[in-house]
Amino acid sequence: RSFTEHNILALTEMMTGESNKSEPGGIKSPLLGKEDADLLNDESHRPRVITPFPSPKLTDLPMFQGDHKESLYWGTYRPQVYFGVRARTPQSHVAGLMWLGAKDGKTVMRHFCENSDDLKSFGWREHNGIDFGRQELLEQDMILETSFVK
Repeated sequence: RSFTEHNILALTEMMTGESNKSEPGGIKSPLLGKEDADLLNDESHRPRVITPFPSPKLTDLPMFQGDHKESLYWGTYRPQVYFGVRARTPQSHVAGLMWLGAKDGKTVMRHFCENSDDLKSFGWREHNGIDFGRQELLEQDMILETSFVK
């Protein structure tokens, strides 16, 4: 690690209280002297309370309110599925795409993106992040095209 990377790692560990997982027993580095490493590993020198930066959240700023916020309420916000739609709320209803295919003489269901599915290609060909998207999924001899329009 570079000296800067190590300093950032050490400060992060001091702030979070987590020890360096890659180096059991705390922070050890040829870049730090024994006294510095002991100081960083001494829990009495670590902050007990981490205070968030006193500024508004980005999502609370005026530019992210009103029509802009409403335009982003529903979208393709479901990761790790071939096609999924949901609202930006914790308890949102979800919708998605599932289909049956054949693999090694067996019927398999496709929904979650997995490397073992061996699709030739899949992904958004066009997507503006707000109200339109088009994707293609290529599986063996089948071409499946989905689109999303608000």
